[in-house]
Amino acid sequence: MSDATDPITMGDYHAAVHAAAVAVCMLRLHPLSAILQSIERAEALGPMIDPTLWRAKSQAMREDAALLTAAIAFVNAASRLARTR
Repeated sequence: MSDATDPITMGDYHAAVHAAAVAVCMLRLHPLSAILQSIERAEALGPMIDPTLWRAKSQAMREDAALLTAAIAFVNAASRLARTR
């Protein structure tokens, strides 16, 4: 990874765009929204069903939910851009 102030080459440009496209294709293979909904249900019900487990896992689930939310936004943005090309 180069510094943001370093000049980029066309190879860098194409590699980054290709990597982003591959990431979108890989993310589309997974039910991201369904996984996010499962985390939301666990967050809502976990404290009542198993408070000890919920306390141990809730921070990790919130971090996973944030990552999945970003991934969904990334896939949606890429899909919108693909339709305009």
